[in-house]
Amino acid sequence: MAQVSVWTPSGKKAFTSLPSKEGLSVDLATLPVALREVVRLAGVGGVARLWLPPEAMEGWKPQSFPPGDLVFEIEILGEGPADVITMVQAGAPASSTSPPLPPPDLADPPKEASTTHSGLRYLIQSEGTGPHPAANATSRLSVDAWAKRGLTLESVEHNFGVTVTTASAPLGLGEVLSRLGTHGKARIWVPANKAKDLFPQHRDVALIVDVTLGSVESN
Repeated sequence: MAQVSVWTPSGKKAFTSLPSKEGLSVDLATLPVALREVVRLAGVGGVARLWLPPEAMEGWKPQSFPPGDLVFEIEILGEGPADVITMVQAGAPASSTSPPLPPPDLADPPKEASTTHSGLRYLIQSEGTGPHPAANATSRLSVDAWAKRGLTLESVEHNFGVTVTTASAPLGLGEVLSRLGTHGKARIWVPANKAKDLFPQHRDVALIVDVTLGSVESN
């Protein structure tokens, strides 16, 4: 468990978990490297303050946070199962502590897979129901990802919650989201040279990513 406050360098508050006594929750594996390592070093009862540039928060920063550098102050109150610290991404569902899904196979994308304008191969596994997100819509996603390491697949993200707009989704993923309705699911093959754009902490490794659309809000 942790109490978290975030400011701009000028002192404007962007977010705080106070006055809640429970704090917030997140699996450490979903945090950017700089934030994750400081949280681990601080330990239970520790307090840390970090000055993070935008590139250190790439792929993770909640959309509600202002652009530019941010100052984080984190007080670690306790730990949960599976290295979970209570500090969830604003507007996103918490990571699940249920077991990871069985990995997909190592085969290349099937012939029927589609290709985005950015060159990603993807397969719609379930179209879901309801309207598809428009360009300005905000989508809540649940993401599972596996890293391809030689002849094995390693689970690197499980039920990672993230909120994105269709137009600003990284790697042109908005093109995939626009084909999904609520609870729709797509599998995406991400080459190693593009992995950092989706998960900076898993750069330079090919990924297989399952994306499930949880809900859509029109802006």
